[in-house]
Amino acid sequence: MAQEQQQGVEQSLKEETPKVAVKTWREDLKRPWHLVRCGVGELLASVLLVRITSTSCAEFPGNGSLLQTALTYAFVYATLVQILASTTGHVNPFVTIGFNLMGQLSVIKVLVITNSQYVGSVLGSLLYKYSTPEAVRGANLCAMRVPEELGVTWWQTMALEAILSFVLFLVILAVNDQRMGIPAGYRPPIIGMTLAGCLLMGIKYGSGSLNPLRALGPAVIGEYQVYHLIYWGGPQIGILVAVGMWKFILGPYKMAKQ
Repeated sequence: MAQEQQQGVEQSLKEETPKVAVKTWREDLKRPWHLVRCGVGELLASVLLVRITSTSCAEFPGNGSLLQTALTYAFVYATLVQILASTTGHVNPFVTIGFNLMGQLSVIKVLVITNSQYVGSVLGSLLYKYSTPEAVRGANLCAMRVPEELGVTWWQTMALEAILSFVLFLVILAVNDQRMGIPAGYRPPIIGMTLAGCLLMGIKYGSGSLNPLRALGPAVIGEYQVYHLIYWGGPQIGILVAVGMWKFILGPYKMAKQ
């Protein structure tokens, strides 16, 4: 009897699981206005993300506490995800690539979105530079760095970037999987709370990015690329592992089989 019930559950999950079609570049080229909307939205969101989060490092009196930095980043990111919910809502190139690996985005859409994000990151740092008094801009326009003076090594920061990005992207995959039944309006707050928790743990290790956009703009405009690759390698590893875990182990159908 128990075996029959288990088979029934598995069959119903198979029937209810939405078939996600792999989008082809030809299909996306038939909708150029949608590509424009995605690109412009991600460009604007990336500008705002870098501009606002960089302010946490500005040397104003009483500015820059751990809690303030983490919550500013998390709240802004969650807000931008909600704003872009009708198009993409990634605001992170590795999240975009992750959804491509999940079969939900075509290569051409990935190229449009990620290049828009990179340009937006640089423009956001430029905006921060010219809209903040020079005396309080902070070191290298708030570029990401490893606190070597505390004994933290580059590989420790990179490892933590990978671990925390893994956690964050697993949550992003979970809340965006229709089989989980999470209402769309709950997704940005859940993602924001997860990001806040990761940042509260990681910032003191130099792991306050989890997103290459946060590192790219200040590294280019602030001319400080000493640790830059750490903030690309770490999140990339974390997101690749998260995709594999969700597709083959932790996805709803797999959990039901256990």
